Amino acid sequence: MTDIHKRAILISDREVRAHGARTGWFRGTGDAKMEINWTWFIAVMIVGEGLLFLQALLSFQDGFFSANQMYRLEEWHVTSSGTIYSLPSRDHLRGYSFLQHGGMWFDVIVITPLVAYLVGKYRFEYISMQSIEIAVVSLVVWTSLAVFVFTPAGKIMPEAHTHDGHVTEAGWILVVYATLASWVIAMVYIKNLAVPAVSKTDIATVSGLLVPWAITGVMKFTPKWKFTFPVAVQTAAMIAGVAILAWWRLW
Repeated sequence: MTDIHKRAILISDREVRAHGARTGWFRGTGDAKMEINWTWFIAVMIVGEGLLFLQALLSFQDGFFSANQMYRLEEWHVTSSGTIYSLPSRDHLRGYSFLQHGGMWFDVIVITPLVAYLVGKYRFEYISMQSIEIAVVSLVVWTSLAVFVFTPAGKIMPEAHTHDGHVTEAGWILVVYATLASWVIAMVYIKNLAVPAVSKTDIATVSGLLVPWAITGVMKFTPKWKFTFPVAVQTAAMIAGVAILAWWRLW
């Protein structure tokens, strides 16, 4: 290699390092070293955790906040002799409270911070036609699940989000929360919807976190809940879907 070639390589390397310092792009990593916009991060945290707190408040007003609250809900009965006594409502006793939902805890601890991180780090094309279509699809999917899947299940096993044949107010807030979170997370897997492009590290991280979400999302923290075969099939299908998306974006 001649001295001229060596000098040319040194100049090129200096230019690459200077470009990396200016733009945050470093050769060989494939990732943009973007700083998080903490204003957006905090705003999303407030909105996300606020929606979860609102679910808790509405569940409390509905009598489904905790197992103890559900147990204290009583129905008054009058015997043939006129004696008045009370018994715990059987429907409430066999149902699941808000605090027993594994998915709720995962939303509080993982999903909300994850969405806040993504919104703070990337500039998603929120008002593009493709992004709007994703938001609409997310809303339709979660609304359909609430009405056609969760509501019938709530007739059999009452929950904080659906019981007595209808979606509760807390349930509709959950639909809003799930729609917004799904909208942002879905854009991670769609190319050309974020500036800079979502890094492979973040795609892998999001995918990795969605696996325990698929598991805890169906769990209820009570001994009476069982990991049945239909639940196992649902969980496996969700994990398989995440794996396919991750494979498609990473390879």
